[in-house]
Amino acid sequence: MSGDVSDRKRLISIKRGNLRNNHIYVSGHHDFFPKECYGPSSKKKGLGRLLTLHVEGLPDPIETDIATEGSNGTPRNFFRNRSWGRFFEKHEMREGDVIAIERTGEFAYRVYPFESKNVREGASIPDHWPAVKKRKLTTIDLFAGCGGFSVGLHRAGFRTLLAVERDSSCCATFTKNCTAGRVEAVPPGGRRHG
Repeated sequence: MSGDVSDRKRLISIKRGNLRNNHIYVSGHHDFFPKECYGPSSKKKGLGRLLTLHVEGLPDPIETDIATEGSNGTPRNFFRNRSWGRFFEKHEMREGDVIAIERTGEFAYRVYPFESKNVREGASIPDHWPAVKKRKLTTIDLFAGCGGFSVGLHRAGFRTLLAVERDSSCCATFTKNCTAGRVEAVPPGGRRHG
């Protein structure tokens, strides 16, 4: 696995046909699913190995495979299970909204709204975004330099407990950029600057 984001997550735009037929197109994303999940053209002929889709807002996961065409065996462009209506309704999905399908295991995926027209038009943050926790995560910054990493972490809500930098001029710059009573760069040997 390359570590590329496309190995872990795919973004899919919702089309009018998806809303009308209660399915999600996976065309262009067949490489994202294991070959074993592709089954015969009809349930009577069998199923591929089922994928477990943990869908945001639904109480139970959706179990499905992806059917293939009976004539030539090419994959169909949507999941066989067409029970997406509740998901579309729950999140008020409209044509042009984007969902994310994120791999969580070999045959397990998480499905959730990624971008919605409701948000773009100024509505409040949708309920699928996690609430911000009041307790801040803490970090240390090794090879801190002038403090760019610590500044970014602070803006993202982290609390930097310690920063280590060898160069004394960088420590002085770090102190100006980052301290404000929060953290101080400590060079090797423990002598504090600032």
